[in-house]
Amino acid sequence: MLQEQIQTNQKQSLIIDGLTQEIKLLREQIAYLTNKMYGRSKESLPEQVSGQLSLGLFEEPEIFEGLETEETLTVRSHPRKKGTKANKIAHFPTKEVHHELSEEALDCEKCGSKMVDIGTKKYVKKSNFIKRALILYSTSNTVIVVKPANKRAKVSLKKGLSLNR
Repeated sequence: MLQEQIQTNQKQSLIIDGLTQEIKLLREQIAYLTNKMYGRSKESLPEQVSGQLSLGLFEEPEIFEGLETEETLTVRSHPRKKGTKANKIAHFPTKEVHHELSEEALDCEKCGSKMVDIGTKKYVKKSNFIKRALILYSTSNTVIVVKPANKRAKVSLKKGLSLNR
């Protein structure tokens, strides 16, 4: 019984060796055919693979003696005009539009306490043409905050809502 298993094992190892040899040959065939079909993918392949001979013309770098170097010319860029809009509209009349929160909106949504005004912040400066006159609108909002009793508590901010003119 042991002899039979040894013989079958040897037969199977011979079969495995034959199959691995066949796989190796098939892989070589696939590599050759894909190279033949699609060509090589790199220019840096050895010359033996590509089948071309090297002429040796471009192996040594060329030395150029007596060449004149070109002088570099610096061209100034076009000067940009900065801050001209403020100068142009400075003499026009300006209307201040200030948006404040209503009394109901002054209550904090988180803790319910009243919020305190901490200042204003200007947001937008717009211009409107009304009957051949230019009027500038400067929009600002009130910024309010809840002052917490505990210093580590989060501060909640609210900004004034935008109203129609």
